[in-house]
Amino acid sequence: MMRNKEAAFSRTLSKLLFGWKRGSRGPRRLDGLMATENVRGMFETIAPSYDLQNRLLSMWLDTHWRNVFVRRLGLTDGGLLGDFAIGTGEIALRACRRYPRIRVIGVDFSPHMMGVARRKIRRRGL
Repeated sequence: MMRNKEAAFSRTLSKLLFGWKRGSRGPRRLDGLMATENVRGMFETIAPSYDLQNRLLSMWLDTHWRNVFVRRLGLTDGGLLGDFAIGTGEIALRACRRYPRIRVIGVDFSPHMMGVARRKIRRRGL
């Protein structure tokens, strides 16, 4: 009984947040609250203040978890890091600081977030 309630809750939540519905042939895309254009628009709007919002809302824990993540990457000199949701570049910048000889390729679906990342990267001479 509990499993059915959990499954129903999970389906409802995923439909609302991510816009997916399970059909007879697998997941099917809906126009949910978190449809791609809505998410992109949200990140475009908050890009300039994204880092500050992260710091305040997480009480600076976001910096700790990024540092832990970068430490565990285990990159080597001359290695390559692909950051496929680079956002404002925080992971890439920390990785470059820890592994000075790596190369980073970063992409994001929000041009404004990428713009923030580019400015930060330029300021640091990377």
